[in-house]
Amino acid sequence: MIRKRKGFAILLSAMFSLGMLGGIPAYAEGIPEETIQQDIIGIHQNDVERTDTPDYVEGEAIVCYKAEVSEIGEIGKGDLPVIDQEEEESLKQEAEETLEAERCVDEAEALLLVGDVGEQIISEEETEEREALPGVITLVQSDHLTTEELIAELSERDDVLYAEPNYIQTVQSDDLTDRQWGENSTYGIGVENWNSYSGDAPAPAVNTSGLVVAVLDTGVDYTHEDLRDVMWDDGLDYPELVQMGGGAYGYNSAVMRSGGRLYDTTDPMDDHHHGTHCAGIIAASWNGMGVSGVTSGAKIMAIKVGNEKGTMMADAIIRGFQYVIAAKKAGVNIVASNHSYGGTADSITEGVLVEEAGRCGIVCVYAAGNDNQNIDLSNSAASFLGRKKNALIVGASTSEGEKASFSNYGSREVDVFAPGYDIWSTYPMKTGTPTEESKIFTVGEKSLFVDYSTKDTIEDEVFGFSGVNCSLKVRTASDERNTLCAELDEPGLNIGLLTNKFEDLTDCFGGVIGVYTEQEGSLGFSVYEVDSEGRTEWIGNGSGNLTPGLNQIGFLYPKKAELKRKNIRLRIMFGRKDSEGNVVPQLDIRQFRLTSDGGNYDVLSGTSMAAPMVTG
Repeated sequence: MIRKRKGFAILLSAMFSLGMLGGIPAYAEGIPEETIQQDIIGIHQNDVERTDTPDYVEGEAIVCYKAEVSEIGEIGKGDLPVIDQEEEESLKQEAEETLEAERCVDEAEALLLVGDVGEQIISEEETEEREALPGVITLVQSDHLTTEELIAELSERDDVLYAEPNYIQTVQSDDLTDRQWGENSTYGIGVENWNSYSGDAPAPAVNTSGLVVAVLDTGVDYTHEDLRDVMWDDGLDYPELVQMGGGAYGYNSAVMRSGGRLYDTTDPMDDHHHGTHCAGIIAASWNGMGVSGVTSGAKIMAIKVGNEKGTMMADAIIRGFQYVIAAKKAGVNIVASNHSYGGTADSITEGVLVEEAGRCGIVCVYAAGNDNQNIDLSNSAASFLGRKKNALIVGASTSEGEKASFSNYGSREVDVFAPGYDIWSTYPMKTGTPTEESKIFTVGEKSLFVDYSTKDTIEDEVFGFSGVNCSLKVRTASDERNTLCAELDEPGLNIGLLTNKFEDLTDCFGGVIGVYTEQEGSLGFSVYEVDSEGRTEWIGNGSGNLTPGLNQIGFLYPKKAELKRKNIRLRIMFGRKDSEGNVVPQLDIRQFRLTSDGGNYDVLSGTSMAAPMVTG
């Protein structure tokens, strides 16, 4: 007997009023740390409503319409309905036409037929030997009702198995492998032999598996120097995937950018950064440059479900699953999917999708979330999905093998912890924090770069640094090259540098500070704009561990409305400590540059970074 969720609309109403449905970033950013199918366009014309609501898309709902199929199996015997493509299309059409006939529905789009949704809506008291309960997951939209009103009306229909909001979820060359975790790395890890092979397995640089991992995220930069050789690029060889709107590298189901401009469904290029970072953790090439992925053999299938702001609608995630499941059924050897996103709502649909993927042999790996909560005691999406047999929920650990301070936890719902703090990985090309290889920014014919190694005076026509709380001089360092040496005037203050006025920094991407040191320690700094009246605006910051020699530390110059960028000076305030944590009252600057682009790699922290460690 099906337990209809008659109380669901009442419970949902309470959740709406209490604001319990907010999306949660699955990566801890800021921790120290127009080609598209016409049927998809029509349902999302009201972009204002989609972007202004933080928790769900107002006026839309995800509905599971009961599918009356010709053959029904028994779940207890491992059977599933047998449905051919013609019958599937007929059932989808029936769902759309039936729901659009409802007064409350203005438009309906059938997204995916699933073999059984019973586990989500059958009471625990029911026997396991029951008939399968197939359903058509459908996106519906109303121009005159709220989401709450829409769900309340649809939930009264006997042919609607459940209805819920269209939830919004959110996410996150030199050889940098020594900056990754590993027993011999600079950023050493307390867990021995992470990212190593046991037994007689061949060297990591040998591709042995030929398996495919689907990354449902903000897309993947498939042109990246460390990813282009590990991308799955056979999408055009499968007519059924092409018919769905897929391209060579996968599928873009995100529909549109935050401003309303449509995406090309065939192009899953990352215009954020989160998906590329996760893909690199899983499978970046073992090629002697950049970073190295956890696996050396898997191919990455890019499924773009999030827009340039990292926002993901439930309907985009459903379409992403639809493509992955269709690819698996078409013969693509997908063994796992990575889901480094999350929210507070226990979406019934996401659970249905995970189970459907499981029936196809796909393991779904999810981030546990970054709220430092025991999700054994919560209704979070991660805790709900953790009860699925083919889902893994991953928490984040530090390099010492301890739980990261932000990571959710739970002895029942979190399956495993993996590295998730200060994780180096791939970024879309030229968009990461600038490095010494980034292109130098120019104003007119002047390159904004200075190197003090051969200068014998503090004067320079590029930046014209003056000291803040410190005196400046040229000093010959132990490597017999010069530096701009800043010495603190009195204890308790921070060393600062102030530049000349710049006429126009509109297209500046960021900068890199080259700090020379003769001892280990750490450095943190903040960068500000200063206008002609002395008002300041924070630009960004940088930090890093210092090792003897030249240390290049970058920062970003974000395009924010409050930043003027013209006729301004830059002020940089530094805080330096030695290896014992004591303040060091001196700083040696060897180089300083502003850049017009960024690096190809960057650091992020979060359970979003831990999940792909396990996926790989």
